[in-house]
Amino acid sequence: MADIVTYNPYYELKISSYRFNNDESIRQTIQNMQAAYSLWRIKPPEARISYIESLVDILLTQKDALARLIATEMGKPISQARKEIDKCINMCEYYMDITTEVLVDESLDQYQLTYQPTGVIFGVMPWNYPFWQVFRFLIPTILSGNVCLIKHSENVTGCALAIKDLMKFTGLTDHIVEVVCCSNQQVHDIIRNPLVKGISLTGGKEAGIAVAKTAAEVLKPCILELGGNDGYYIHDDIKDIESVCKTLCEARLENSGQSCISPKRFIINKNIYKEFRETILTQLAKTKVGNPLEEATQVGPIAREDLVKKLHQQIKKLEKLGAKIAFQGEIPKEGYFFPVTVLEIPGNINLDEEIFGPVFCLYETKDQESAIKLINQSGYGLGAGIFMDDIGEAENIARLNIDTGMCGINRCVRSTPEMPFGGVKDSGYGRELGVSGLINFCNIKVIMHEE
Repeated sequence: MADIVTYNPYYELKISSYRFNNDESIRQTIQNMQAAYSLWRIKPPEARISYIESLVDILLTQKDALARLIATEMGKPISQARKEIDKCINMCEYYMDITTEVLVDESLDQYQLTYQPTGVIFGVMPWNYPFWQVFRFLIPTILSGNVCLIKHSENVTGCALAIKDLMKFTGLTDHIVEVVCCSNQQVHDIIRNPLVKGISLTGGKEAGIAVAKTAAEVLKPCILELGGNDGYYIHDDIKDIESVCKTLCEARLENSGQSCISPKRFIINKNIYKEFRETILTQLAKTKVGNPLEEATQVGPIAREDLVKKLHQQIKKLEKLGAKIAFQGEIPKEGYFFPVTVLEIPGNINLDEEIFGPVFCLYETKDQESAIKLINQSGYGLGAGIFMDDIGEAENIARLNIDTGMCGINRCVRSTPEMPFGGVKDSGYGRELGVSGLINFCNIKVIMHEE
């Protein structure tokens, strides 16, 4: 009997099935990785980079096929899936450029600072960006001399195995990158394995707490990115409301609303609330929902059936608390779809859970101070944004008053290779990407010479 069954979320048909690796095979895999690490760690950064150069060439060649795999396995519209592969390529090129500079030894008088890899690093990865999320963990981690064991979300197991194949096609030595199919219990057993030296998880809050607890019991570092409930304030000095709505709609509907850093709560000054509401409803009514393999599709299906059910439950809960549905778009009769939805939320409702779908939650606020309070009242702290013509004031608010890891000014936040990515509060801790991505799992060693 299969432990994992993957389904096409548009056709609701089975794609493939898989078995979990047994405990002994997982232990043997980790031992093989440790043996491979002993040689990989002493390769100069330039030698490691050569494999990533080959990977970029392969990604360029296989981009369409990989995008089709993403669209088929988790429903991302094909045009967005191609952009995901492009983003992986850009990130590879970024780390190809900076790795030798960042990892070079530093000297100060009698002291020498060196960045040493630590061993097998375990990545527990999410389904919503099945290549990008893995790549932003994998590429800097192996470039710093570590080896990576990946446990991907079950519904994108095909993508996980494709990533392993991509690394093999580069000529990379066996066991530098491995993929494991395993249960939640086996995840904790892997963390406890003495050869595993660090953990990176992107996922839900509950999964993050569980992984962090096990990692703490064995004193292992972990990076946690646990989602967001990003609030965006639209001030009444904004002149081009139509352009603001277009920016926010595109960001919220990316990946059918299944993005941790998309705007989710729209906090609008009362003086422009009516105009903003009418404008965004007009724009959303034009949204193309349908087959993710069609180029014109803007919103595809939700990745899994259980996630659709959760969205319905969340909307019903908010309605019982007093929220009103201002708009719901049409959806195909078949497939794991959820309609593009606009909710008007009374100010007394504290929306403190992430809604992972094409749902817009509108708040009317009396002033700037109450908007800041609404943004910060969420337990999450990944991203936020301010749309305001007074740039100086917006910068002051972003710097001094917004309690998140990222804040956009007249734009939406996004992950980008050169900038550290992560949040505060219930959004987790640690930072991926940027220089942090290279040194997260390094031993920063100080060598002291005789004075």
